[in-house]
Amino acid sequence: MALERVDVDVLMPTPPPLPEGGVQLKLPLSLLGLRGLNNLGQTCFMNCILQILVHCPPVARFFLSDRHNRHVCQMRRRQAQSDSGGDGPLKPCLGCEMDAIFAACFSGTQAPLSPHTFIHAMWCSSEHFAGYEQHDAHEFLVALLAGIYSAMRQPSCLPPPPPVPGPPTGWRRPAAAEHLYDLHASWFHCDDASVTPATPKAVRSCKAYLLFYIRKAVS
Repeated sequence: MALERVDVDVLMPTPPPLPEGGVQLKLPLSLLGLRGLNNLGQTCFMNCILQILVHCPPVARFFLSDRHNRHVCQMRRRQAQSDSGGDGPLKPCLGCEMDAIFAACFSGTQAPLSPHTFIHAMWCSSEHFAGYEQHDAHEFLVALLAGIYSAMRQPSCLPPPPPVPGPPTGWRRPAAAEHLYDLHASWFHCDDASVTPATPKAVRSCKAYLLFYIRKAVS
């Protein structure tokens, strides 16, 4: 079988020369995420997937923009555990572990990283990966993405809802409503199950209400 020779310059073309007066910018190592990962037994398949995710722009933008802060997540999970009366160590969160991996890779440190806590979290998420044996890289990627998604869907990991904006400056209730307050009109609180009387004070504290007028014959 004949092999065709491929010119390296075709695959990796030489960048064009700088224009006159141009300056070659060099990014610091802390912005490149260049950090090796130690092999923990036969975990080269795991290191390969981690390096791919660290240098995948959409994934990097998600974690480097603090979309999942491991410190905030752990604080919320501890609070949720305390509110439910639970005790003991928290279950590892793969979202938090990925956040720690990104922080370590983009810290500017060049010493190889040993992802011990990450592999332990992976074992807790997918037991068939437990141990230091060799596994299929694609299977590991699918399990890792599923574990991250599952961890981030937990109520304690979700960000709190945005605050409800208050009324705009200078807002006041319609004159008709104030007139009805003065006439001591009847107000009611309605939901799907019941209708109960409401005081004018309770109505004033509501963000919205409905006005109903009853036409009466004039004698």
